[in-house]
Amino acid sequence: MSKSIVRAFRSGLSVTRSSHLVGCRRAIHTPKKIHTSTIGVDNEARMNHVLSAYPTFNLNPEENLANDRPLGPRKGDEAILTLSGGVDSSMAAYLALTKGGLIPHRTIFMRNWNSLDEAESFEPGAGGAEGCQWLRDWHRVEAMAKWLDVKPELVDLSIPYWNSVFAPALDEWQTGKTPNPDIACNREIKFGELLRQIDAEEQNDTSFGRYKPRRWLVTGHYAHVGYYYPQQDSLLHARLLRAKDSNKDQSYFLSGVSSVHLGRSHFPLANVEKDHVRAAARALGMPTAESEESMGLCFVGKRNKRQEDQPKSLTRKERGSAATQLGFAGFLGDYIDRKPGPILTLEGNQVGTHFGLHTLTVGQGARVGGAQQKYFVAAKDAKSNAVIVVPGTDHAMLQCTWLDIDEFSVISPATYNSNGTLYAQIRHRQDPVACHIEKCGDCTRVHFEQPISSVAEGQVCALYDASNTECLGSGVITAVQTLASSEMQ
Repeated sequence: MSKSIVRAFRSGLSVTRSSHLVGCRRAIHTPKKIHTSTIGVDNEARMNHVLSAYPTFNLNPEENLANDRPLGPRKGDEAILTLSGGVDSSMAAYLALTKGGLIPHRTIFMRNWNSLDEAESFEPGAGGAEGCQWLRDWHRVEAMAKWLDVKPELVDLSIPYWNSVFAPALDEWQTGKTPNPDIACNREIKFGELLRQIDAEEQNDTSFGRYKPRRWLVTGHYAHVGYYYPQQDSLLHARLLRAKDSNKDQSYFLSGVSSVHLGRSHFPLANVEKDHVRAAARALGMPTAESEESMGLCFVGKRNKRQEDQPKSLTRKERGSAATQLGFAGFLGDYIDRKPGPILTLEGNQVGTHFGLHTLTVGQGARVGGAQQKYFVAAKDAKSNAVIVVPGTDHAMLQCTWLDIDEFSVISPATYNSNGTLYAQIRHRQDPVACHIEKCGDCTRVHFEQPISSVAEGQVCALYDASNTECLGSGVITAVQTLASSEMQ
């Protein structure tokens, strides 16, 4: 590694007498193994970009802030580092300790999905090589923690995850809806149960006396936390903002997290572009630099069921074939009984058979033999177990004009309660759509200025302010009105 890179690393360090942070200084010295094929001028520039993009914390310019009220993490505060074994959480931890000057308090790996506990044997390793994804992640976390010179601990949240996230999602899939367990995972587990357990374990901690430094949950999410003072409230409130990298922005996945929990969180990657993160990790010699990005269900590897719990209608060979053909739907087939049903056109003609309502979602392409054009799923009927398909993506049944949300989870009440144009987003990386909202008792009705394609009940709709910058919160879609249903009225 070039001397200029090492100097750049050191320039961002906050020197302290804490033994933990001194350990971090040792961790960023020249790695034992350097990826010589990837370190160069370009990677050095990307690394410097990552270091210089560390987020700052400011109120809106119009807000009047007393000087004695801190905003966001400050040097000397403590960090609860969450490592998943991936490059994003690794870089976030590194930046928090070096650029942020935070002192590591705990380093946590959350085991939210344990394949070993469902094998026929409960002995370690009984899940088999294919069923132990969390073990591979844990080994990567151990390597990264050693690199940072911190001590990792495994926190088992698999039971809360099952009860609060996965089981409710199964109920939704079973009835043909399209839930988003990743949003529920952030709300219920990472920023919910984990913080509750930490608070319960440390409520009697007096090691720092009455002047205990503030502690921040550090994660690798691409989002930003800002702060404001509501006029009617003297307390500081957190606000959720989009990340600089619009392609990677994860504010949608955090849209169900409360303002209180966001105010305890720190996202060091807020202003960083994803491609710079991996290049910088390579230049630094991080052991997780080449870790694959997780694109599946939140924290979930492959989970095996006991033989007696498997659907009786499928042979072992059929289950494997279904999983191969259906991908994630095949994975869900281990938990939802196979219930084939007809695929129908609007005229009522059966053009195929589906493997279960959970295997298809609104807007998804459907194979219709002999059709001259492609068909897409427009609706699912749980009562008749039928899937309705229409030709083309611009069909009126796929164009949503408004939707209803029950129990909208509000992060920013002031903006949510104001009139005017907002923006809605119903899936990750979707282009936000201009809308306005109408309050109908406990329901929030979202009217789109232009129809939006392929909206399904069970999906999560997140709302953003008029600048499409601040996330106001989100809720589960309970009703959908399309151009076709409007024409029928």
